[in-house]
Amino acid sequence: MVVGIHSGRRGKISEGALQCVLKHTGEEYKIFALTDLPLETCDACLGCLATHRCVKNDRVNEIVGELCEASALVFAAPEYWEGVHGKARAFWERVCFMGRHNSAFPLKHLYGIIIGVAGHGDATAAIRDLSAFFEDAQIRIVDTVDVQGSYACFKCGFAQTCDAAGVWDIFPQATKILPATMPGLANQDPQLCEKERRKDIHLRLEEAAKKLGSELLR
Repeated sequence: MVVGIHSGRRGKISEGALQCVLKHTGEEYKIFALTDLPLETCDACLGCLATHRCVKNDRVNEIVGELCEASALVFAAPEYWEGVHGKARAFWERVCFMGRHNSAFPLKHLYGIIIGVAGHGDATAAIRDLSAFFEDAQIRIVDTVDVQGSYACFKCGFAQTCDAAGVWDIFPQATKILPATMPGLANQDPQLCEKERRKDIHLRLEEAAKKLGSELLR
């Protein structure tokens, strides 16, 4: 079984990209949305020292239990302020801390795919942060995928008159916000001319899924 986890908004690009990969692995899968969970942070209290399970009761242990039984993990998360956003980081700090004691590393059997999502189109910083967590947990990274997301500003209703809107990171401020200018899985890099846009992101996600499937068949 493959476990898929995302920490983006419900029904948005992180979730859609995750579902695309999972559907093409050819494996049974289960999805967890961190968005739905009130995650607490790691306090380094050492309560997990003997059991490798966190003493806090917010379903992180449930997810780790599923990962211990799985063969692979696909994790999708958005990038905020040049790094993976807080909810994903809080999750991984807990998971990595509880797994290190006495070199247990309970997830070291897993193969993994990382999906980074960024409004400006370059999720390098999120992928870097998540790769560090995967490597710390000794999860074998099969592939990483960079996806352009959609700033919440596109939907907030005030972007057209807001000087601080993220929309203006990719478009000139006079640009009118229309469906054709909104990034999505079927509309990557709308700020670029047609020939400069990345190829169909679905194909790239399917490619990552096939790589994972090949590793699981070995």
